[in-house]
Amino acid sequence: MERKKTMEKRKKKQEESDVNDDPFARFPLDLRIEILMKLPARSIAKLEFVSKVWAPIIRGKEFTDLYMTQPRLLFRVHRQGLHLFHSSSQENPSYDHHDRVSITLDPSLYYVFSPPTHGLICGRKDSKVLIGNPSTGQFITLPRARTRRVGIYSFFGYEPANHVYKVLSMRSIKFSL
Repeated sequence: MERKKTMEKRKKKQEESDVNDDPFARFPLDLRIEILMKLPARSIAKLEFVSKVWAPIIRGKEFTDLYMTQPRLLFRVHRQGLHLFHSSSQENPSYDHHDRVSITLDPSLYYVFSPPTHGLICGRKDSKVLIGNPSTGQFITLPRARTRRVGIYSFFGYEPANHVYKVLSMRSIKFSL
């Protein structure tokens, strides 16, 4: 029991030392958030693991909500099986960020990408749906809808009340008059 208390004291003292040695910790919180808001998502993801001062800010709901609501333009160019994503800040057009993202896609299929929804995009082709984060280059293919019907439409959205991304897939109905 005594050993556990000693270890906890050492850990707390080390954490306080780390915070005191970090010059970023001396800035007011609102200034730290403003600095982080100007960085691309990939840099923020790396910074989360660099400092004990930065991590709680970056992981915090307030910062995440602020960062995800920044107005941005997202462009996609498809060339020879690669997708190039380019995002540009509408508030600060002098700072542009682009990433080449290589996605393994069936070259005979043409994916239609939705506009960004809270930082993610959705690519659709028939019953195939993939969701991706162009900032990190991570893309996943969702399981196909279990149906033998053709004409499946998928829609991608974000539910702010529960902070959940959702994909709605439904079959089309053909009317004949």
